[in-house]
Amino acid sequence: MAGKFNVPYCPPGHRTVPEELLLAASARLKTAILVHGDFEKTIADAGTGDFVYLDPPFAVAHRRVFSEYGPRLFQASDLSRLDGCLSTMNNRGAKFVVSYADCAEARKVLSRWNVRRVRTKRNIAGFTGDRRASFELMATNLPT
Repeated sequence: MAGKFNVPYCPPGHRTVPEELLLAASARLKTAILVHGDFEKTIADAGTGDFVYLDPPFAVAHRRVFSEYGPRLFQASDLSRLDGCLSTMNNRGAKFVVSYADCAEARKVLSRWNVRRVRTKRNIAGFTGDRRASFELMATNLPT
C-alpha cells in the first residue's frame, strides 16, 4: 500500500451524476449526523423529517457473499431485527430506503414495502473476469 486514494477514475463527459447535484448533496451532508454502530441502535430515534438509507452487508443462505466487514457481521438472522426497525421508523414517520441482495430471505422481509428489483454490477472483484451483474432489492416506504 502506497497510501494512494483507490477510487476508479471517471473521465469528464462520462459522469452519470451532474456536478450541481453532487454539490447540492455535499451541502446537505454538512448538516447530516453520521453514526457508527449497530443499525438497531443508530436508527432507534429516527422519526418525522428523517431519512435513513440502509445498505447492510448481504447475508444470503447458500450463497457466498463478501463478508469481510468486521468482527460482528450482519447475518441472515438479523433480517428480522431489520424488519422491526423498518416498521418502527415507518410508524414514527421516518422515510427509508434499504438495499439488499435479491434473495428469498429479503423478499420475505421486505415484501410489505414498495420494492423494486434492480440490476447492478459489482466492480470490486480483484480480477476483471470475476466481476458480474447481479440483482438487488430496493425497498422503501416512500410512495412510488
